[in-house]
Amino acid sequence: MKRFLLLTFIALSAMVLRSEAQLQFNPQAGIILQNYTDPPENVDYSAEVGFLVGLDVRYGERLQFQGGAFYMGSKTTTKFKNTPGDPVEGKITHNWLRLRTHIAYNIVDGSAFKLRVNGGPSYDILLSAKDEDDNDVKDNLNSGNFSLNAALGVDISIFTADLGYSYGLTKVFDDTDIGGDSKYTGLYFTVGVILGSGKKK
Repeated sequence: MKRFLLLTFIALSAMVLRSEAQLQFNPQAGIILQNYTDPPENVDYSAEVGFLVGLDVRYGERLQFQGGAFYMGSKTTTKFKNTPGDPVEGKITHNWLRLRTHIAYNIVDGSAFKLRVNGGPSYDILLSAKDEDDNDVKDNLNSGNFSLNAALGVDISIFTADLGYSYGLTKVFDDTDIGGDSKYTGLYFTVGVILGSGKKK
C-alpha cells in the first residue's frame, strides 16, 4: 500500500506536467478528534481535540483526483475503571504524517460555490507517541495505519472547507494483548484556500 500511494503521487505529478485540465493547490489547517474503537472490558477511550495542517492537490474538473500530505497531532485518553475509587486515566499523544489519495465529485459545480463529496484511502505514518509523563510509547503501537475516509466539502470563492470521517483498518496496538482489536477512528474539519485553477479545456 505504501508503494501504491507513492506511485499514485508520481503518476499525478506526471499528469499535471502534461495536462491542461484544472489544477488546484489547497493549503489547509484544522482539527481532528481521533479515538480508539473496541475498548477492552472496564476500559473507556475518549478523544481530545488535536490538529492537522497540510496541503492537497486537486486534478480534474467536476470529477477530481485529490492527493495530499498532512501533519497531524492527536490525543486519546484511556480510563481504567477496574480500580477502586475514581477511574485511573492515561493519555497518549500521537504525531503522524498522513498521505491520502481521494476521488472528489462536485455535486454543485458553480463558479463561486461548489459542494462536493470526496473519499478514499490514506496511510498514516506514526512519527511519535508519548504518554502524559513524556515517556516514549511508540513501540507499543503499530507504526502505520491504513484508513478509509469520506468527507463533504465546500468551495466558496477562494476558500475551501471539509468535514470528514476516517475509519482505521489497522490495529492500534502492536501487541493485541494490550489493546485487543482496537482501531483508530476520527472526525476531522479543515479550512483552507484555493491557489490557482490551471488551464481549462
